[in-house]
Amino acid sequence: PFAPIADIPVDEKVFFAMQHRPDIVQSQLAIASQEIARDVAHNQRLPRVDLQGAASVNAFAKDADSSFTGIKDAEGYNWSLSLKFTYPLGNRAANNELQRQQLLLQQALLDQRKIQRTVVRQVFQTVRDVETLSKRVEVTRAATVLARIQLEAEQEKFRLGLSTSFNVLQFQTQLTTARTEETRALSDYNVALGKLDQVTGTLQYGAKP
Repeated sequence: PFAPIADIPVDEKVFFAMQHRPDIVQSQLAIASQEIARDVAHNQRLPRVDLQGAASVNAFAKDADSSFTGIKDAEGYNWSLSLKFTYPLGNRAANNELQRQQLLLQQALLDQRKIQRTVVRQVFQTVRDVETLSKRVEVTRAATVLARIQLEAEQEKFRLGLSTSFNVLQFQTQLTTARTEETRALSDYNVALGKLDQVTGTLQYGAKP
C-alpha cells in the first residue's frame, strides 16, 4: 500500500546514517586503531623503568627434616632489588615511526570526513527523490482515476448511441497508459525507499531512524 510522504526529517536520517552506516563505523574503527598505533609509537620514545627483584631462603641442617624446618622458620633470607632506567637518545627510528603513525592518523581522519560528506549528500539526494516520487505517484494515481471515469462516461454515451467504438477505444487506451504510468511511478517510489534505507544504514540494522 502507498502512503504519501510530505516531509521527511532529513536531519534525523543523516544522524542515523552517521551512527549506523557500515562505512562510517569502519572509519571510526580505523581511527581508533590508528590512535592506538600512534600512542604505542609515542611510548617508544619515552624513558623506560624496569624493576627486578629476587629472593631466596637459606636453610642448613644435617638432615632433610631439619632443612625443611629452617625454611618454615625463615632462619635465613637473601633478597635483591634492581631498578633499570633507560632513556633513548637520538632514537631516529622511533621518531620516524611516530611521525609515520601521526600521518596515518591524519589520513584516517580525512578519509572519515570524506565519507561523512558523501553520506550527507546521498541522504539529501535520496530524500529529495523519495519526496518527488511520492508526489508523482499521487499525480499518476489521480490520472488513473480520471481516465477510468472518462472511460465509463464514454461507454455510457456509446450505450446510448451518442459515441462511437473508436472513441471508447481511445479512452480505453488512455486508461491503460495511465495505469502503466502509475505502476511505473509506484515501482520507482519503492526503489527510492529501499535506497533510502540503504544510504542511512537501516538495511544493516533493521531499525528505522
